[in-house]
Amino acid sequence: MVLDTTERLYLQWPGVDERALPDAGAGQTFRYRYRGLRLLAQANDRMFLIPSDWTWKDGNVLILPADAGVRVVFHPG
Repeated sequence: MVLDTTERLYLQWPGVDERALPDAGAGQTFRYRYRGLRLLAQANDRMFLIPSDWTWKDGNVLILPADAGVRVVFHPG
């Protein structure tokens, strides 16, 4: 999945790539793009995201509201 956000998440997880999006001018609300995450579950307007190389032993889980502050694109793999 590709996750775009309006605010920086400061994720420093192995395998997760953070990039600042170019300023496209007026109307561009998304500022950061993250790759290397997978959707674990979605419930009650929240998304539970894990790094692609997640394990039970050392895994992190990111919980984000499923609202206008995020844009998600899903792709196979």
